[in-house]
Amino acid sequence: MKKYLNFILMLSLCSSAPLKAHHEIYTLKEIANFLPTNKSTLVVFDIDNTLLQPKTDLGSVQWFCHQHQEFVALGLTSAEAAKQILPLFFHINHTIDLIPIESTLVDDITHIKNNCERTLCLTARPLPLAERTLQQLQKNALCFHVPELDEFVFNLNSVSLYKQGCLFCGLNCKGDVLLAFLKAINYHPDVIIFIDDKEANLEAIETAAKQRNIPCVCLRYAGCDERVRNYDKEKTEQELQEFLIKHPIQ
Repeated sequence: MKKYLNFILMLSLCSSAPLKAHHEIYTLKEIANFLPTNKSTLVVFDIDNTLLQPKTDLGSVQWFCHQHQEFVALGLTSAEAAKQILPLFFHINHTIDLIPIESTLVDDITHIKNNCERTLCLTARPLPLAERTLQQLQKNALCFHVPELDEFVFNLNSVSLYKQGCLFCGLNCKGDVLLAFLKAINYHPDVIIFIDDKEANLEAIETAAKQRNIPCVCLRYAGCDERVRNYDKEKTEQELQEFLIKHPIQ
């Protein structure tokens, strides 16, 4: 389970109150306010709790966090807790569909794409969920594309994957992965705009952009904060039992 520790760390951040060190937005429409004119702009999106989410909390980041916290409270280490949860997390996410965070998501993303040079997804989702994630993006009519590259594997501290407009970080920091990607396609945008619901990821991208002397606007998406705060444990446990009756783990 060591290979998923970075993902576990990312998920654990959802349990802490977000700091407000960066610009905070509640709708994706607000991104347009930060798009510069006449500049080469790269807009980078997180996926979970930024673009897409499960219809209910089952299989969500907040579901994983609560499950993880309960096992740790029983005396398990973080890695041991994850070992208990991840098989079920993968099973759920290979089965359930994701839905848009906002009803106008496709139109808003289309507007952004029409007013910047390139768009990209950058996610901490583990590589075993890569194909399923790409299917879900396509199913929701979300298409991100960088013309210089179709598919590429990055061997950093661990393997990261770029495919069909989406960077899967694996064990690696989002900032390191983005830098490796920009180097691979020999691209130096005038501005990077990065949208994520977690401050730690925003800070990682901000640090990486400074290393390349690229101005960076980091936007913390707060549109899911209320849903995360209102997580209903009992309701979600009932949904899990019903799910496992329909989709038993083989």
